[in-house]
Amino acid sequence: MGGVTVIIRKLPNGTGIEDIRQFIKTGVSWRLRFFLKITRVTILTVMDKFSMETELHCLVTIEPDSFADRVVKRLHAKHLKGQRVVVKRYYERNPMNDRRRNLKGDAALQYIDKRINERRRQELLTYGGDKIKGFTRKLI
Repeated sequence: MGGVTVIIRKLPNGTGIEDIRQFIKTGVSWRLRFFLKITRVTILTVMDKFSMETELHCLVTIEPDSFADRVVKRLHAKHLKGQRVVVKRYYERNPMNDRRRNLKGDAALQYIDKRINERRRQELLTYGGDKIKGFTRKLI
C-alpha cells in the first residue's frame, strides 16, 4: 500500500467519511482532482477517562505523494463544518530508532534520562484504526 498519510486533528463531532473526502478534494485544484486518489480514511476517537470528553482525529492516505504536500499546505488551519482543523503529515514512530535504546558500554553508564515523566496524556482511551487496540468506527 503506497501513498502518504495525512492526519486531520480536532474534527468536529458528526464528521463523516464523505465530509472528509470533500474537504481533502478542496486541497487540490479542480484540474488535478481527477488524479487524486484517497485510498484509506480512518476516523479515530480519543476519550478522556475522567471527563468522558471525546476528540475526533482522522488518518487519510493520499496518492500520489506529491498531492499530500499540496493538501497539507492548503488545508492546514482551514475550517471544516465551522471548526478550525489541523492538517499535518503523519509519521509513524519506530521505538527501535530511539537513541537511548542503542547505547553500549561506557556511554550507557554515563547517560542520564532527563525525561522522568511520560509526556503523553495517560488518561486517554483510543478507538479506531487497525494498528490501535480498540474498535474501528469507520474504515475504508
